[in-house]
Amino acid sequence: MPVDEHRLLALARVLDGYNGIFQAQFSGATLLDINPRVYGSLSLAVAAGVNLPAIWCARVAGSIGPTRLRGRPGVRYRWLEGDVRHVMSALRQGRVTVTGAVGALAPHLGTAHSIEALSDPGPLVARLRYALGAGRGA
Repeated sequence: MPVDEHRLLALARVLDGYNGIFQAQFSGATLLDINPRVYGSLSLAVAAGVNLPAIWCARVAGSIGPTRLRGRPGVRYRWLEGDVRHVMSALRQGRVTVTGAVGALAPHLGTAHSIEALSDPGPLVARLRYALGAGRGA
Protein backbone atom coordinates (compact mmCIF):
# COMPACT_ATOMS: atom_id res chain seq x y z
CA MET A 1 0.00 0.00 0.00
CA PRO A 2 1.65 3.28 -1.04
CA VAL A 3 1.85 6.20 1.34
CA ASP A 4 -0.89 8.69 0.48
CA GLU A 5 -0.47 12.44 0.31
CA HIS A 6 -2.57 12.98 3.46
CA ARG A 7 -0.09 10.92 5.47
CA LEU A 8 2.83 12.80 3.95
CA LEU A 9 1.21 16.11 4.87
CA ALA A 10 0.70 14.83 8.43
CA LEU A 11 4.39 13.89 8.52
CA ALA A 12 5.30 17.38 7.29
CA ARG A 13 3.28 18.88 10.17
CA VAL A 14 5.19 16.70 12.65
CA LEU A 15 8.43 18.00 11.19
CA ASP A 16 7.24 21.61 11.21
CA GLY A 17 10.24 23.81 11.92
CA TYR A 18 12.80 21.18 10.89
CA ASN A 19 15.03 22.40 8.09
CA GLY A 20 17.14 19.75 6.37
CA ILE A 21 17.36 16.34 4.75
CA PHE A 22 15.70 13.49 6.61
CA GLN A 23 14.77 9.87 6.02
CA ALA A 24 11.32 8.50 6.73
CA GLN A 25 11.01 4.70 6.76
CA PHE A 26 7.65 3.19 5.95
CA SER A 27 6.21 -0.29 5.86
CA GLY A 28 3.30 0.17 3.52
CA ALA A 29 1.48 3.21 4.88
CA THR A 30 2.86 2.80 8.42
CA LEU A 31 5.62 5.19 9.47
CA LEU A 32 8.34 3.18 11.24
CA ASP A 33 11.10 5.70 11.85
CA ILE A 34 12.25 9.24 11.12
CA ASN A 35 15.96 10.03 10.89
CA PRO A 36 16.41 13.83 10.88
CA ARG A 37 19.92 13.70 9.43
CA VAL A 38 21.84 12.63 6.38
CA TYR A 39 21.66 8.84 6.48
CA GLY A 40 23.95 5.97 5.46
CA SER A 41 21.93 4.76 2.51
CA LEU A 42 21.74 8.20 0.89
CA SER A 43 24.21 6.96 -1.73
CA LEU A 44 21.51 4.52 -2.91
CA ALA A 45 19.12 7.36 -3.72
CA VAL A 46 21.89 9.23 -5.56
CA ALA A 47 22.91 6.11 -7.53
CA ALA A 48 19.25 5.52 -8.42
CA GLY A 49 19.08 8.99 -9.95
CA VAL A 50 17.61 11.02 -7.09
CA ASN A 51 20.43 13.27 -5.88
CA LEU A 52 18.80 14.46 -2.67
CA PRO A 53 21.67 16.73 -1.52
CA ALA A 54 21.68 18.53 -4.91
CA ILE A 55 17.88 18.79 -4.85
CA TRP A 56 17.97 20.18 -1.31
CA CYS A 57 20.58 22.79 -2.29
CA ALA A 58 18.53 23.80 -5.34
CA ARG A 59 15.41 24.14 -3.17
CA VAL A 60 17.24 26.28 -0.61
CA ALA A 61 18.60 28.45 -3.44
CA GLY A 62 15.06 28.77 -4.81
CA SER A 63 15.95 27.43 -8.23
CA ILE A 64 13.41 24.56 -8.13
CA GLY A 65 10.04 24.03 -6.54
CA PRO A 66 8.53 20.92 -4.98
CA THR A 67 9.35 17.91 -7.09
CA ARG A 68 8.11 14.33 -7.05
CA LEU A 69 10.87 11.93 -8.07
CA ARG A 70 11.22 8.18 -8.19
CA GLY A 71 14.53 6.36 -8.10
CA ARG A 72 15.50 3.89 -10.79
CA PRO A 73 14.70 0.37 -9.54
CA GLY A 74 17.31 -2.38 -9.47
CA VAL A 75 20.24 -0.37 -8.11
CA ARG A 76 22.33 -2.45 -5.69
CA TYR A 77 23.28 -1.16 -2.24
CA ARG A 78 25.96 -2.52 0.05
CA TRP A 79 26.74 -1.74 3.66
CA LEU A 80 30.05 -3.55 3.67
CA GLU A 81 30.52 -3.56 7.44
CA GLY A 82 27.07 -5.10 7.96
CA ASP A 83 27.63 -7.62 5.18
CA VAL A 84 30.98 -8.70 6.67
CA ARG A 85 29.43 -9.06 10.15
CA HIS A 86 26.55 -11.11 8.74
CA VAL A 87 28.83 -13.41 6.73
CA MET A 88 31.23 -13.89 9.65
CA SER A 89 28.32 -14.83 11.91
CA ALA A 90 27.00 -17.26 9.29
CA LEU A 91 30.48 -18.82 8.98
CA ARG A 92 30.80 -19.23 12.77
CA GLN A 93 27.36 -20.86 12.93
CA GLY A 94 28.03 -23.13 9.95
CA ARG A 95 25.20 -21.61 7.89
CA VAL A 96 27.54 -20.81 4.99
CA THR A 97 30.70 -22.33 3.55
CA VAL A 98 33.90 -20.38 2.94
CA THR A 99 33.11 -20.48 -0.77
CA GLY A 100 29.62 -19.14 -0.07
CA ALA A 101 31.06 -16.40 2.15
CA VAL A 102 33.49 -15.31 -0.56
CA GLY A 103 30.64 -15.25 -3.07
CA ALA A 104 28.43 -13.23 -0.74
CA LEU A 105 31.15 -10.61 -0.31
CA ALA A 106 32.17 -10.46 -3.97
CA PRO A 107 32.03 -6.94 -5.40
CA HIS A 108 29.43 -6.01 -8.00
CA LEU A 109 29.95 -3.22 -10.52
CA GLY A 110 27.58 -0.31 -10.16
CA THR A 111 26.81 -0.98 -6.49
CA ALA A 112 26.17 2.00 -4.22
CA HIS A 113 28.05 1.75 -0.92
CA SER A 114 27.32 3.36 2.44
CA ILE A 115 30.66 4.94 3.42
CA GLU A 116 33.12 2.82 1.45
CA ALA A 117 34.76 4.47 -1.54
CA LEU A 118 38.18 3.94 -3.07
CA SER A 119 38.22 7.64 -3.97
CA ASP A 120 37.72 8.58 -0.28
CA PRO A 121 39.05 5.83 2.00
CA GLY A 122 39.00 7.96 5.18
CA PRO A 123 35.59 6.90 6.54
CA LEU A 124 36.34 3.21 5.94
CA VAL A 125 39.75 3.50 7.61
CA ALA A 126 38.14 5.24 10.60
CA ARG A 127 35.52 2.47 10.95
CA LEU A 128 38.20 -0.24 10.65
CA ARG A 129 40.29 1.44 13.35
CA TYR A 130 37.24 1.63 15.58
CA ALA A 131 36.26 -1.99 14.91
CA LEU A 132 39.80 -3.15 15.70
CA GLY A 133 39.72 -1.40 19.07
CA ALA A 134 41.63 1.80 18.31
CA GLY A 135 38.41 3.82 18.64
CA ARG A 136 37.73 2.43 22.13
CA GLY A 137 40.93 3.72 23.69
CA ALA A 138 42.56 0.28 23.54
